Amino acid sequence: MKLILLPLIVLGSIATLAAAPVSYTVSVDSSSISHSTAGYIEIQFNQANALTSLAATASVFNFSATGFTFDHSLDGSLGGVTGSLWAPPVEFDNTVGGSNYYDAGVTAFGTGFSFVVTLDGAALGTSSTDGSEFFVYLLDTNYSNLLGPDGTIAAAVTINGDTTITTNPVSGRSTINSYTASETPEPSTVLLFGIGGAMVAIRRRRTA
Repeated sequence: MKLILLPLIVLGSIATLAAAPVSYTVSVDSSSISHSTAGYIEIQFNQANALTSLAATASVFNFSATGFTFDHSLDGSLGGVTGSLWAPPVEFDNTVGGSNYYDAGVTAFGTGFSFVVTLDGAALGTSSTDGSEFFVYLLDTNYSNLLGPDGTIAAAVTINGDTTITTNPVSGRSTINSYTASETPEPSTVLLFGIGGAMVAIRRRRTA
């Protein structure tokens, strides 16, 4: 029994060193934009500094919109991005460098939309000089900001260098709330159970 418990205790200790993923529900009010306006919902996730920011990922899923008309042929992405809002999740890898963005083509803006974003990676558990930033923009067909001067965000979530996370909703325009997923074991938990079961089976064979 000691031979089984010791490896499991060690593995459990290692697992606790990594910070758990953090999820938020982001809701954006786009009712100030004329319904006849075309453009893009743009989502970005980038390192603040490629030399001093640690690795992190952002996963976007559970997208829902009201009153929008989308044209998927206009969708596009750049950098470390895979997936789409229509084949979720949209996965962002901040280590690719430069600008990592995903654009959802809109032929008519609606009144609002929402999604869940999950942040994960070394940046959540280890301090560094700089962090990473997750942004949502609303753009017209010329990629000009529909909410004000260029650079005006609809919402943002920042992983700070000290591993804390700052949510940046915009008053009257967006809300960002903590999100709790369904009670599904994390992959690391499933792995530990699997390793434990394998060790028990090996031990039984040796004593048989």
